[in-house]
Amino acid sequence: MEAAFSISVNKKDLGILKSIKTFFGEGNIFYNKKDNCYHFTVSSIRDLTSVIIPHFVLYPLLSQKQVDFFLFKAVVELMNAKEHLTLLGLQKIVNIKASLNKGLSKS
Repeated sequence: MEAAFSISVNKKDLGILKSIKTFFGEGNIFYNKKDNCYHFTVSSIRDLTSVIIPHFVLYPLLSQKQVDFFLFKAVVELMNAKEHLTLLGLQKIVNIKASLNKGLSKS
């Protein structure tokens, strides 16, 4: 199981991803021919815990993605606690994943 933070952009915006990678000092950039986009990805639990998550705690997203961030953070915390190695913990993660990218309800 792997958690990953990822930002994808059109190839014309590669410079933005390079700046983001430099800012965070972690992660990798790769090109995907299937979607014709560049992707910046951080998948190390250590880097997610010590760099990515603290940044977005200090500087919250001002969009519906903030909800996804809190769900993502919960998954990383479960993984740090080694709960992903148990059936119950894995089920918690699957349940959280099912809620990702759904946006906020109208209520």
